[in-house]
Amino acid sequence: MVDSDANSPTWKFTQCFGDKGDVEDITEADIISTVEFDHTGNYLATGDKGGRVVLFERNETKKTCEYKFHTEFQSHEPEFDYLKSLEIEEKINKIKWCRRQNSSHYLLSTNDKTIKLWKVFEKSLKVVAENNLSHDVTPGSLAGGGGAPRALPAHQFRNAADLKLPRLTHHDTVVAAVPRRTYANAHAYHINSISVNSDGETFISSDDLRINLWNLNIQDQSFNIVDIKPANMEELTEVITAAEFHPMSCNWFMYASSKGTIKLADMRESALCDQHAKLFEQEEDPSSRSFFSEIISSISDVRFSYDGRYILSRDYLTVKIWDINMERQPVKTIPIHEHLRPRLCDTYENDSIFDKFEVVFSGDAKNVMTGSYNNNFMIYPSDPDKEVEVVLQADKSAFKAKKVGVPTPINSSTSPTSTNGSKKGGSRAGSPGGQGQRMRKETDADQIDFNKKILHMSWHPFEDSIAIAATNNVSCESVRYPQGGRQLTWSSQLFVPGYLLASQGLRTTLAFITRGACTLYLGLRLASFSLQSHAAFAPDMTRRDDAHRNAIELELESGPSSLAQRFAREMGPSLISAITMLGLIFGGCCSNVYALEAILTTITGTLLTFVQFLFVAVTGFIAQFDWKNPYFLAPNKVPIRRWMINIVLFFTINVLNNHAFSYDISVPVHIILRSGGSITTMAAGYLYGKKYTRAQILAVVLLTFGVILAAWSDSQAKEPKESSGRPAFSTGLVILFVAQVLSAIMGLYTEATYAVYGPQWKENLFYSHALSLPLFLPFFPSMARTMVHLLRSPPLQTPGIFGVAFNLVPVPSQLVYLVTNVLTQYACIRGVNLLAALSTALTVTIVLNIRKLVSLLLSIWLFGNVLAPGTMLGAIVVFSAGGLYTMGTKRKVEKKIVSNGREEKTS
Repeated sequence: MVDSDANSPTWKFTQCFGDKGDVEDITEADIISTVEFDHTGNYLATGDKGGRVVLFERNETKKTCEYKFHTEFQSHEPEFDYLKSLEIEEKINKIKWCRRQNSSHYLLSTNDKTIKLWKVFEKSLKVVAENNLSHDVTPGSLAGGGGAPRALPAHQFRNAADLKLPRLTHHDTVVAAVPRRTYANAHAYHINSISVNSDGETFISSDDLRINLWNLNIQDQSFNIVDIKPANMEELTEVITAAEFHPMSCNWFMYASSKGTIKLADMRESALCDQHAKLFEQEEDPSSRSFFSEIISSISDVRFSYDGRYILSRDYLTVKIWDINMERQPVKTIPIHEHLRPRLCDTYENDSIFDKFEVVFSGDAKNVMTGSYNNNFMIYPSDPDKEVEVVLQADKSAFKAKKVGVPTPINSSTSPTSTNGSKKGGSRAGSPGGQGQRMRKETDADQIDFNKKILHMSWHPFEDSIAIAATNNVSCESVRYPQGGRQLTWSSQLFVPGYLLASQGLRTTLAFITRGACTLYLGLRLASFSLQSHAAFAPDMTRRDDAHRNAIELELESGPSSLAQRFAREMGPSLISAITMLGLIFGGCCSNVYALEAILTTITGTLLTFVQFLFVAVTGFIAQFDWKNPYFLAPNKVPIRRWMINIVLFFTINVLNNHAFSYDISVPVHIILRSGGSITTMAAGYLYGKKYTRAQILAVVLLTFGVILAAWSDSQAKEPKESSGRPAFSTGLVILFVAQVLSAIMGLYTEATYAVYGPQWKENLFYSHALSLPLFLPFFPSMARTMVHLLRSPPLQTPGIFGVAFNLVPVPSQLVYLVTNVLTQYACIRGVNLLAALSTALTVTIVLNIRKLVSLLLSIWLFGNVLAPGTMLGAIVVFSAGGLYTMGTKRKVEKKIVSNGREEKTS
């Protein structure tokens, strides 16, 4: 059907039902939420967010595939669950046709909680044509008028033969819809799918965590066949997104999850089908994993082909076609939104990344169709060897175009999925019918309209006709091939309720029937494009290319200021975020070295750690404060039980690192041993299953070697203290080594937590410090003695105005250094948490190692140490290794700080 040769048929819009107004003028209740052809293709059903169902019937008087209004009824009303204080919307989530019985149609419709079975039939309206009241004796016909009833003369009815039975005659035929069954109170979560079984007797309904099996004739009983709800909801890792019965085998069904997996189950195996028969899943490349990986891998729709051989799935970026006999990988992967991958941060912020696009097979399973933004929808061949696409746009201009939807190669410059460097994400500039400029807007970062999107669609089971819902619009298309090599034209009529307007010379039929504010676009696939047609579009393409080139020249002529402003607009937020994050890390951590060196001689590491934890806990409580909730804390997005492991590791690491100063470990030696974190992190990551490139491994080895060389050279250049005994020094080495191993484990654990619950670094910062405070109780006597010694230290001596102030109010110098250390340490911790939320554990270790080298150099310079040659060589090695790691990594770190968690967004 989708061919790239010149004689392939093209698509044409034919009908539009409803209001084609702007998106801004459409009310929420008028937005179409589902579209579905029946099994014959003679009827089309649509549902909207106002709870209405509108049915269209095929117009048999037309040779082409055209539809007319059939009936409309209110399926669902808004409700309120008083037990859960939950408002239940009337929005129609799905409509499914059941097997027809006699002359009646049956269909299922569902909102978030309730499923209804509707019977749609034609009913005859009859009126009384004759009765016993003669017209000459009725009050209204008497000469006196007055309207008062009068007794009938007795001679009118002398016997039974004079009495006549009232006679009814046919007056009109109306279409009626009555609810036959209501399937309620079976789902605790929102229903996302319903599917009728091939046996015609049962159907399934799916919500986020369960799938129920129903008998169409029994409304008060259902059987739970899939239940993925964990015993503890804090352990929930995935939800069900779609489910469907096999079209041939009544015992098979499949369901998709938010993890990107499709599970095929057999109801003959067991009553509860949690153990799937087949699992269709494509492994993700670890090098391409990012914060958005789990969101974009969530499957929004799955469909069987009509013969049941293939499975079609849609996620945010791709469409996948699976062979039911091959589970390890899809037979074809079609990129849909690859041009949006650099803009995932933007789609996350405006919630577009959670849009649920549907996907459908054609009746012969040779083509697939799905939607996109800017009211675009695409058709692709199922054949893995064919890399072409047809791009259509459901808007007003589509009705004016003579031809739309010529197949183009996916990887060509006219394709949206092209990665041509000269065009951002590719372009559809070659689309016919004057659509090139419009299609190009979809891949232009500034021209994508996320409010105009094609989410819902249906394909005629036997013909090449499609129905598309565009906001409150739906499109249908059918195919018609050329005869004698000439393109067919015909006259059309425009139907408006109560009017008949004839027009001539049109190539398409438009029908406007406003019912429930539902708009239906109908498109007709017509004759092939001739070679002359392609030649006719060549000048148009040339004009568009000239316009694009002129725009570039105009921007260059405007001077460097225009380019600088554009660069500032696009790169400014990312640069500010990066500068802030690195400023907190290097500024806070490096200045912290000065205060640390100044207080090491009089204070123990345990007291220093406690004061740091107390300060961070207080500031974190201010950030998490919410007077409406218990304990005046905002609801945590990560379970406390998940944080407990992180808290124990974090407390142990900090206590060990600071306690090591009590074992004759100087700051340079401390930096030497802590620089081994990159090696331990990489080793732990390898055991955890992570993979690293050779360039990353080489960079880590060189970086660690450089830091060790620089610090060790400085340590050897100094004279060892007489008080430094070997046993105490060895104990300090062991303490720091254990701390580094635990630090590597904590980094991987934190990364796994962020992958599941989002980058909740603010929660991590608060709970890891606040809940660690009780662990300091065993050290309280030691910390009290150290605090008394600190308060007895000499007053701080400073020149100038500050010196006069300190002379008036003497402040212990060690107390000032302690406060300075706490403040700078807090700035350092915030920077590290920001970095951890946007990158891997290894990247965090790399940045921190570079920071340690800078701290080492500052420590040497501030305290009058001579920079040894080995230190200079080590510095060169470290910075070179950092550049090598940047070039070798395959993962692109997102530069934008995401403030809200993914769980909050999805809810």
